[in-house]
Amino acid sequence: MNTIHSHIHSDTRIACYADDIAIWHTHRDITTSQKALNVTLKNIASWAKDLKLSINTDKTNYCVFSTDRKHRSTFNLDIKINDSSIKRIKFPTYLGITMDPVASQGTSNTLLINT
Repeated sequence: MNTIHSHIHSDTRIACYADDIAIWHTHRDITTSQKALNVTLKNIASWAKDLKLSINTDKTNYCVFSTDRKHRSTFNLDIKINDSSIKRIKFPTYLGITMDPVASQGTSNTLLINT
């Protein structure tokens, strides 16, 4: 896992523990986050392939955290890894912690992906 950081888009954040990875991107424009995360996922897939690791796309999902209550449910993004679409979930869990996507601070959208 120590080598993964160089494969992460400059505006994308990452959290790693053992074989669990979460990446996220925050921006006012949700399509900007989508693009940055798709670039990062492509790089992570390449990194994993080089190390002969596999990514279980069935366990990979994304969630949108947003203060935009009116449009939050309409954010259906095209997030892919290895040409497989990633499913959207309402309440992501990372390391046993279930998160609530109802952001209450700021005016940005945050897109989180768990792999």
